[in-house]
Amino acid sequence: MDLLNSTLPVAVDRVIPARSLAFLCDLPNTTIVPRIGMVSGRVNARLETANTTALFVRAPLNTVGVARIHSAGRTLDAARAMDRLGRPVTLQAVTEGDSLLLRYPNSPDGVILRVGWQ
Repeated sequence: MDLLNSTLPVAVDRVIPARSLAFLCDLPNTTIVPRIGMVSGRVNARLETANTTALFVRAPLNTVGVARIHSAGRTLDAARAMDRLGRPVTLQAVTEGDSLLLRYPNSPDGVILRVGWQ
């Protein structure tokens, strides 16, 4: 993943031109349980099982949160986000190859992200 890009794009064969910068991270490569690759905030709690991925993220207000999750070959069933009091938060979930990109509004009080897998 390219950590300097706001969408945390996944590239299999990344070419870095001379005299340029890149900040890259490997996605966890697993075929059993989906794994959280990277989150643009502080993850205070996480749960990663074969059917559910859930995390509690805190980050500065008025910024867009992004999370990239390796799907481990599973299909997205449902995704939702809520604040710490259980109120719904806007969430955009986009499947891209073997990963899922989540976009949501950050909050210093925290946002709970929950993804169900088939």
